[in-house]
Amino acid sequence: MSGTLLTLENRVLPCHYELHLDIDPKQSSPNFKGSAKIDLKLNPNSISSTSIEDCFTQFKLHSKDLVVLSARATVDSAKFDLKVSQDTQNHWSIFQSESPIRLTKESSLVLSVQYVGKIRNIKTHHDATFGIFKTNFMDPKTGTSNNHVVATHCQPFSASNIFPCIDEPSNKSTFQLNIAMDSQYKAVSNTPVETIEDLGNAQRHLVKFTVTPLMTTSVFGFAMGDLEFLKTEVKLQNGTAVPVSVYAPWDITNAAFTLDTIQKYLPLLESYFKCSYPLPKLDFVLLPYLTDMAMENFGMITIQLNHLLIPPNALANASIREQAQQLIVHELVHQWMGNYISFDSWEFLWFNESFATCLACYILEHIA
Repeated sequence: MSGTLLTLENRVLPCHYELHLDIDPKQSSPNFKGSAKIDLKLNPNSISSTSIEDCFTQFKLHSKDLVVLSARATVDSAKFDLKVSQDTQNHWSIFQSESPIRLTKESSLVLSVQYVGKIRNIKTHHDATFGIFKTNFMDPKTGTSNNHVVATHCQPFSASNIFPCIDEPSNKSTFQLNIAMDSQYKAVSNTPVETIEDLGNAQRHLVKFTVTPLMTTSVFGFAMGDLEFLKTEVKLQNGTAVPVSVYAPWDITNAAFTLDTIQKYLPLLESYFKCSYPLPKLDFVLLPYLTDMAMENFGMITIQLNHLLIPPNALANASIREQAQQLIVHELVHQWMGNYISFDSWEFLWFNESFATCLACYILEHIA
């Protein structure tokens, strides 16, 4: 990534992303199709506080391994066809208008983009998991390796492998995700599923998720595929019951300890922070491969499955139970500290992780 911060120099900043992804892990091509409708506002860092409007012909978004096919900007009733060039060194898509774009503080620029991106095929623990990646595994019923899991990893700046964006922690936006996918697959993201629409055949449908709260691109995420799950509800302080689920590609019964741990410690953390859990649901998705071992995506935590699919005989080992609890509570802490409240620079990542580890130890030793 470039050392230049787009949140400081860009004339506009995103405030909402509407994403449409078409993903089929069975196809031979390692690509996915994407379209994005991005609402952008004037960047207060690039204009004076007394200015009420700005006029410009160019702006940038982070973009890695994406081929932008077309781009158009709309401001009120005015439409602008945009030329797109790629700065591969800085990982930017540069959007250029022939005529000046005039934008006021009250108006929005809506950018519509069509593009193609890569799905990384992960076969071993040595393969890096970032952007969108997939793994195939054996179906125990048929004995063939026709089952798939597709997932994402965005931290620190791999959301730009999935959609054009400002991929910096100082910029927060809302997100609304739509995925066209095989109807046999289950799909999970930061927020609950809102609707599932038929695409004209029995094999594929469109899954639409509800709009997220404000969050950084680094904690955006989704997973889909041949997944099993365990589910419960956790009663929180305000009396609401929050659905909590654990997903895994196999041996889901071995996730019972994980689900019990989440059910116990989520209310304790809410009480400790004196702040309601900020989302309407919480999912853990256990993946065959995950380079960073764990990732605290807002409302959809991903974990490398060997750490939390624990068979009953292993639970007799106190050390295994303690390590699993430490990992789970650490990621739960991040839902408040790191996601709901976030830092504005990656130089503070050490504090984010240290705080989560420290508080997890405190909760496990002194409050539970």
